[in-house]
Amino acid sequence: MKIGDLVYFKMTSTDCPGALTAVKYYERIKKLTDNRAGVILSVHGDNYYVAFGTDTIILNRFFLEEV
Repeated sequence: MKIGDLVYFKMTSTDCPGALTAVKYYERIKKLTDNRAGVILSVHGDNYYVAFGTDTIILNRFFLEEV
């Protein structure tokens, strides 16, 4: 993935036993992105600065799926 690519937020695992913090994080980001495609604005190692509409979020590449 590179700057300008369209991406979706995706959850890598459906079961997170005992990881309430992870579940809350996934739900918060899912609600924030609202299943919209985002545009990669910048790349810093494995972290991507992504714009989903007017919201911008820094996400690890493992949580992104290229369109």
